[in-house]
Amino acid sequence: MSFNPLTSSIEQVRNVMMWGRGPDWASWILEMMLGLVIAWLGFAWFQKTRKGFTDVV
Repeated sequence: MSFNPLTSSIEQVRNVMMWGRGPDWASWILEMMLGLVIAWLGFAWFQKTRKGFTDVV
C-alpha cells in the first residue's frame, strides 16, 4: 500500500474529514513539489520530442 502514490493524500483527507486532525503540511508540501517536478519533466520531454509525434500519430 505504501507504493501507491495516492495513499498519503487519501490518508490525509481521511484524517481531516473523519478524525478532525490537521493535515501534515510537510508531507503535503513534499508531495506537491514532487508532483511539480514530475509534471515539469514530462512537459520538457514533450517539448523536446514534439516534432516526432506527428510522424507516429
